[in-house]
Amino acid sequence: MNYSNALNTAAIQKTIVEEAQKNRDLITGNRMADMQNQINRLELAQAMNGVVKYPASMAYNAGTSPFCNCGNGCNFGYSA
Repeated sequence: MNYSNALNTAAIQKTIVEEAQKNRDLITGNRMADMQNQINRLELAQAMNGVVKYPASMAYNAGTSPFCNCGNGCNFGYSA
């Protein structure tokens, strides 16, 4: 009876250790993914440093856009 109890206890302890290791591996994997995401964001920020960003669209019509090089002033479907 004592031998059987000892085997059961050992099996339970082994299961607990294996589950704990799985949790540690999962946490480590998540931390590595978070760090890689942060590295990617920092690399993108560094690559974009100093890049001039021009507006992609006109939100309102306030006259001729300084970003257009057209003689009649970039008509985007606005009627005068």
